[in-house]
Amino acid sequence: MELTDVEIQEIKDHNQKRVKRVVAIVAIAMTVISIVLVGISLSLGKKIDLLVEQSMEQRHHQQQQHLIGVNVQ
Repeated sequence: MELTDVEIQEIKDHNQKRVKRVVAIVAIAMTVISIVLVGISLSLGKKIDLLVEQSMEQRHHQQQQHLIGVNVQ
C-alpha cells in the first residue's frame, strides 16, 4: 500500500506539530526549573554568606592561635 502525497504531507505536519509541542514543553520546564533555582539561591543567600563568614572567622582564629603558639615556643 503506497501513501498518497496528501497522506505524506499530513504525516509530516503531524510530526512537525509533535516536535513543536515537545520543544515547547522542554522550554517551559527549563524556565520553571531556572526560576525555582533562582528562588532557592536567593532564599539561601543569607545563610551561605553567614556560613562563609563563620568559616573565615574560624580560619582566622586558628591562624592566630597557631601564630601565638609559634611565638610562645
